[in-house]
Amino acid sequence: MQSIRYIGLWVGILLIVCGQNTYAEQWQQIPGSAKQVAAGSDGTVWTLGTTKVGNGYAIFRWIGGYWHRMPGEAVKLGVGSSEHVWAIDGKGKIYRWNGNDWQNIEGTARDIDVGADGSVWVADADGMRNSASIYKWDGATWSKQPGAGVRMGIGSDQHVWMLDSKHNIFHWTGEKWQKMPGSAEKISVGADGSAWMIKPKTSKNSNIYKWTRWGWEEQSSQAKTIAVGNAASVWITDQKNRIWRYK
Repeated sequence: MQSIRYIGLWVGILLIVCGQNTYAEQWQQIPGSAKQVAAGSDGTVWTLGTTKVGNGYAIFRWIGGYWHRMPGEAVKLGVGSSEHVWAIDGKGKIYRWNGNDWQNIEGTARDIDVGADGSVWVADADGMRNSASIYKWDGATWSKQPGAGVRMGIGSDQHVWMLDSKHNIFHWTGEKWQKMPGSAEKISVGADGSAWMIKPKTSKNSNIYKWTRWGWEEQSSQAKTIAVGNAASVWITDQKNRIWRYK
């Protein structure tokens, strides 16, 4: 009986070690810590730091292997490319980065995401606990869209995904929302259509899945937030706010 216990113990240790090795093989740890990471198709990466300041968290941009402090503060970032960077502050106000500073845009939102082509979609700030109205920026104002959700995942105008308050996943066909299999807590979409999601919380971290032609494919890693610029640019933060980049 004692030998069986030892065998079980060694099997458990082996599984833990293998899991850690697989994680290290797939992901490269990046210096620093973040509440959120946002990635563009051209390699642009912005983050929100872990220190609360003003109406949100400090904003940083990855330049030349280092995090550089940027003006302002926010609670959510949306990055499509270096030319398409948007943010929401703690009061729900929406801002667009003009290259030097943040320009306030009309309206309020609870979630925002931006495509590489400049497509911007938001979930309105109404009904903060339930699914909210969805709007798309037409270049001058917000245009109300069908459906309701809480989180957006935008790769481009052709790759638009959404989550509702019940963790249901939807894909925009150009005319309507198509319900997809599975459920998600977070979702991010690249300019090439690469879609990754984090399952609803069942433990400290939630499993990561990647969309394939066969459906959602589980990855041997876990995360708290995720950002996809394209298939070759996937970033996550874990429960300890550490930052990782997919190899």
